[in-house]
Amino acid sequence: MSAGAAKLTFAIRAVNEAKAAMDEARRDLEGLTTAAEETNGRFGALGGAVGALGSSMQAVGKAAMVGLAGGLAAVGGGIASALKASADFEKQLNIVASVAGATGAELAALKQTALELGESTAYSAGEVTQAMEVLAANGITARD
Repeated sequence: MSAGAAKLTFAIRAVNEAKAAMDEARRDLEGLTTAAEETNGRFGALGGAVGALGSSMQAVGKAAMVGLAGGLAAVGGGIASALKASADFEKQLNIVASVAGATGAELAALKQTALELGESTAYSAGEVTQAMEVLAANGITARD
């Protein structure tokens, strides 16, 4: 084989090897393209799932806020009721003091007695002060 033929054979072999390497690279690139498309589809599905999760979380948050608002309204109503009961008790206690002619120390003792009886009997402290008013109106003094 002549030197020219050897060079031609070498060049043909190099071209064939380069073509085989390029074909292999093309197949790898096609595989990467397919994998990228699949990954893109999965991310799209994941995005939809995350969006649905976000919507669910918003719904839970709204429901929690409605429940919290209802709870706060109930607590507010309870506080208002307690404040009214306290004001009513103090008002009734002042009426008892006026009817009974009680002094500051006697008023404090009447208040303490009403609170203790309110805790230890079936009657509230307000009901006890109403009974004290009836007793005072019938001549029982704070000292009695």
